Amino acid sequence: MPGGSLIYRRCEEGDSEDFEEEEEEARRLDTLHVTISAQHTLWGLVSIALDTAMKPCYRPPGVPTSLTEPDRGVWETAHVFYGPASHCFDVTRIRQPVLHELLRILRASGLEDGRDVAADEQLVIFLDYCGHRATTRRLRRTYQHSSRSIARYIKLVTTALGRLYASVVKLPEPVAPSRLTEDPKAWPYLKGCIGALDGSYIPVKLTYRERPAGWRDRKGHVTQNVLAACDFELNFVFVFTGTEGSANDSTVLRYAQNRGQKEARFRAPPGWFYLADGGYSALNQLLLVPYQKTRYHLREQAAAKDGRPRNKKELFNLRHAQFRNVIERLFGVVKARWPVLALGPHSNTKLKQQKRLIHALAALHNIINQLGQPPEDEDRPVLGVGEYEGVDLPEPS
Repeated sequence: MPGGSLIYRRCEEGDSEDFEEEEEEARRLDTLHVTISAQHTLWGLVSIALDTAMKPCYRPPGVPTSLTEPDRGVWETAHVFYGPASHCFDVTRIRQPVLHELLRILRASGLEDGRDVAADEQLVIFLDYCGHRATTRRLRRTYQHSSRSIARYIKLVTTALGRLYASVVKLPEPVAPSRLTEDPKAWPYLKGCIGALDGSYIPVKLTYRERPAGWRDRKGHVTQNVLAACDFELNFVFVFTGTEGSANDSTVLRYAQNRGQKEARFRAPPGWFYLADGGYSALNQLLLVPYQKTRYHLREQAAAKDGRPRNKKELFNLRHAQFRNVIERLFGVVKARWPVLALGPHSNTKLKQQKRLIHALAALHNIINQLGQPPEDEDRPVLGVGEYEGVDLPEPS
């Protein structure tokens, strides 16, 4: 059956041709798949290379994306300590030679280098925070540390300054100040005076559980009434914090005389006194207050028609105001130098830390004053006068 075998051979030839076509199509698809896989792998490698080039350091999980320059804080600190003097003053509100000496004093008082941050960088962060009332976000971005680390460094420097408080802020000895003995307007009429005293409202941040209503002052601001005394060289000699803003000055003075350890209470040597305004009682043996219902403030004296006292009471009040104004001036200087006192800390600061910060800045003021940077050097306040609304600042001259 030759015909049947011919048909069979033709069928076999057709099947082999179809099989070859299918095999060729399969090879072409395999080649296409390999090409596409290679392209995907190439683009993945390119993406990894670009990602590595855009990020200068490895960012472990949980680290904010803004912390991409781990050495930024070291560079900023070196620029403050060894860069232009104007930049140092703008950042820290302290002159460069004084800053170096301050760092040495703080190291001696217990401020140590941390595992990742040296003591000099901790000090710069603290001064930047107090001198500009900087937010944690801004400090984190500038010095490239986490928010928790920034808060810890501020607390460490505050603690180091607190250790120095008792040695630099202390009640004066019973010696007549040269500022009075050399001025014929004061001596011997103010014989026995060793300083001036007054209270000032410092903004405070409280939680609802701490009942902020009792802390509102007469202007409605949530503040604490801080009592401070100073000598005639513009140094703090006593600071009492933690009293509600609703308390009057006499109440705060009574607390300062009776609360706390005996050696830490406010007092004066027998026969010596402080100058105080009419808000305090004339019966307090520690104070010399002006005559009541008589022109007293320098602004009232200047507004008089003839500009001269009319009687002995007005003359006494004029001299009293001229020399008591030292405490008003001191409050103005420290609030201009440290806006965190004028505007208050941020809301995430505990009340205990806020009170410690005031003592720390009082000690810091005395240190830099004794190191050669007098208060007159504070000629460039960070904030404008209009931004100190609700706080006690002297009128610009």
